[in-house]
Amino acid sequence: MARVWGVLVLGWVLGAGGVLVSEPLPDGGITLNEMAKILSDKGYKAEIKVAKDDKDETRIVSAAEGHVFVIYFYGFSDDGRAKNIQYCISFNPISSITVERSVEWNRHFRFARMYLNDSNTSYWEMDRDLEHGATTEAIDNDLERWFSVIHSIDKFISDKDDKSKV
Repeated sequence: MARVWGVLVLGWVLGAGGVLVSEPLPDGGITLNEMAKILSDKGYKAEIKVAKDDKDETRIVSAAEGHVFVIYFYGFSDDGRAKNIQYCISFNPISSITVERSVEWNRHFRFARMYLNDSNTSYWEMDRDLEHGATTEAIDNDLERWFSVIHSIDKFISDKDDKSKV
């Protein structure tokens, strides 16, 4: 009887409950379609944009926390697996985001770096190396971390006048 209950509980956890189900991704990285499925399964849009020339980059456009963000794919193998991905969000020039604030962000926030381009647009990026494999659960955790970063960016921008908040 105990064995039957064990099998039933294991079946619920792995199947119907779905909580601990994690699919391994093969060595070599992740495909655009795999990443799009993970986003879609979480309820987020996933618009795939394939580079048309050397000046363009293959990416997925999505949104969270009220902001559009992009996931760039790098180091493609012949079978369409990208070794690396980069989550990226940018904001048009914001007067409170200066070089000094950029340094402040990079000093205090571990998972995403920020920089300004020549036209004072701010870019916030988080990289992930997937060359030696990962799981859908690990990617899901990365996305949750990224959404947390976006939330922190919003707070960082809105706390511009309070120097005690970083």
